[in-house]
Amino acid sequence: MMGPGMEYGMGMLHPGRGPGGGLRAWIEQLGEEQRAAGEKILDELRRKRWELAGRIMDERAKLRDAFSGARIDRAAALAASRRIAELREQMFAAWLDAQEKLEALLAPEQRGRLRRQLRERFLQPDE
Repeated sequence: MMGPGMEYGMGMLHPGRGPGGGLRAWIEQLGEEQRAAGEKILDELRRKRWELAGRIMDERAKLRDAFSGARIDRAAALAASRRIAELREQMFAAWLDAQEKLEALLAPEQRGRLRRQLRERFLQPDE
């Protein structure tokens, strides 16, 4: 049974929906020195996201348990749902941190291109 917050896969937890959340494509465009520094940023992001993903899975188990009795344990379901939302926000913040660190590696013209691409990717109107 799926409860609130359980419908999200790993890809739904952060921008880009893939390893690096859309930042990997930028790292691949960089020179060797910038690329090496960018890879370290993505490694740090990956470790943080997996740690948070594990905690989200633990909360989803609590949410599942809240729905598995004869009656829904409303307090437990709401608490788990809140914790999932908080962890998802932490995951998004980790992506933003990585994006800011990557921007710091870039020259002004590279930074401008990255900002334009991010706006195009995430601020497009719904179809």
